[in-house]
Amino acid sequence: MSGGPLARQDTEPGQLIGLEHLPASEFLESLVATVERPGARTRLVHQGLQADATAHEARAVERDLIELLAWALRRLRASANTTVASPAPVQALVLLPRNSILAHVLRRAVPIAALGIPVACSAPPAMRSELGRVIDLVARSLALDGTLKLSSTDSPTSYARMPRSSMVVFTGRRSVLQRLAVGSGVEVIAATGRCSVLVGADASAVTDVLHELCALQRLGSCTRPRAGFAIDGGWTTIRALGSLEGRSISSALPGLHPSVVLSVSSEALPKGPEFVDGYRVLACGPHGESDTSVGLGRDPDFGWPGDYLI
Repeated sequence: MSGGPLARQDTEPGQLIGLEHLPASEFLESLVATVERPGARTRLVHQGLQADATAHEARAVERDLIELLAWALRRLRASANTTVASPAPVQALVLLPRNSILAHVLRRAVPIAALGIPVACSAPPAMRSELGRVIDLVARSLALDGTLKLSSTDSPTSYARMPRSSMVVFTGRRSVLQRLAVGSGVEVIAATGRCSVLVGADASAVTDVLHELCALQRLGSCTRPRAGFAIDGGWTTIRALGSLEGRSISSALPGLHPSVVLSVSSEALPKGPEFVDGYRVLACGPHGESDTSVGLGRDPDFGWPGDYLI
């Protein structure tokens, strides 16, 4: 990737679909009403989450609704300064994983549907019923009945009948992505990150956060930590923790292929870069909590720009 491992990338919306395509007014009104009333926001999250969801997941999805509104407002603001017209996909197929269905619908499907683009969502067959329930709830709650639907097929291997100028947004394993068959003229964008990576100035603090997040997040989550690094103020590795001992963060990232790099905040580590080797860096507190998920899931290999950057 040009510009070196600490190259700055764009963290404003408009990277996937041109800024002249704006969120629908009905969607905005419904989203504002949901976000501004804590009871309505909590109710949507409670109804949309799976029965075994944790309090940690519920808090994260409530934040997603707020992030969604912030994205819409940032996109409206940015659109006032653009004169470049670009076509939008005629439709989109969003392929979702089996974990965290509600969060992935809000992050990967709703922003596209909010721009007036027909979106069909698919998931592994075992999750079809759950996905249909979530789609119905979100579409009804956010005035997206006309653009957000359940896909008529759940085959992970062939979407060759999709029309030209359509888009596939895939979330999941690289091995499954490589089996997708789509027709010519169909753009495929994918978020295939496998984990989170923690960095910080204090090795013991990084280790503590790593253990805490592992306890909070379920197996199979694409943000469950897999590695940690102690770094200095120039983001040079001092020490790699666990099985990666002796490796530098830059040499390890391509193999780890994280959804996000979490930087454990401390006075000893000044605010770092927003991207390392193309992966999004988010600051987190002493318990692994971050106040934003903008850019999470960025995939330098398969083109997903990161959540809420559409």
